Amino acid sequence: MHKLFLSIFLVCFIQLNQLFSQEPLDTFQNKFSCKLWRFGSIAAGSAISLTWLSYEWYKPYSTGKFHFFNDGNEWGGMDKLGHTFTTYYTSRFLEEFLMTCYYSEEKDKVRKLSAFIPWGYMLVIETMDGFSNGWGFSLYDLAANTAGSFLYISNAHLYGFSLKFSYKNSSMASLRPEIFGKNLAENILKDYNGQVYWIGYSPFKENAKFSFVGFYLGYSIENYYTSHKDPYALNQIYLAPDIQWTKIKTHKKWLLQTFKILDVIKLPFPSLLIQNGKYFLSFSGYE
Repeated sequence: MHKLFLSIFLVCFIQLNQLFSQEPLDTFQNKFSCKLWRFGSIAAGSAISLTWLSYEWYKPYSTGKFHFFNDGNEWGGMDKLGHTFTTYYTSRFLEEFLMTCYYSEEKDKVRKLSAFIPWGYMLVIETMDGFSNGWGFSLYDLAANTAGSFLYISNAHLYGFSLKFSYKNSSMASLRPEIFGKNLAENILKDYNGQVYWIGYSPFKENAKFSFVGFYLGYSIENYYTSHKDPYALNQIYLAPDIQWTKIKTHKKWLLQTFKILDVIKLPFPSLLIQNGKYFLSFSGYE
């Protein structure tokens, strides 16, 4: 979970820098100055967050020899989906942050660079975990981070593909607030029982009338009191439509930025819930 917190911090740091930095002119000199400023900002944000992590998160645990930790069967795989989702969207925001420092013909280069930086950042944290007696290096985390970076690079050739997130009410949050959070904001970040991760695709062509309509497959868990599945724990599959907001054409910059934020969130459209071999009508995991 500390990796998610730090990734959110890095994204916020990047967005604040983008908000207050002046967009450069289309000259080599200004492009070079832009790169110095923005890569310096990324390095500073990474250094601050990693320093905080080393002094605060790992403080209760002693440092030992490098070791691995097998957490592949914990929380029904929700933790790994969180890694993939976080790496994917950190890459997306990072590409937007860096693109003004490059020429349009360099877009493919920027996309690959934007996918590699979050992957490398998460690798550093994973390595720090490997030396902490309270954690350990997880090959499953590494694989999930790699999947997020790979999906982002591949998305350049997959028009209509996207990832989304939603949160549903969870009965587990009130039973273990020290683990799943004490308020709604903490619940959204910590309670795997309430999180739903979605992958979707729009079959319509770019200029089609309904090009903004997509169809999504969602996954979640329910009644996981601990990280391992017990007889009461459930795995859930959702099928539902949703809007791909960034496919809606607009010339207003503020509306485009709003659409980019909305595109991360799955709306509560009616959906099909598959659970224990049975089918139910749901509202995209917002029950």
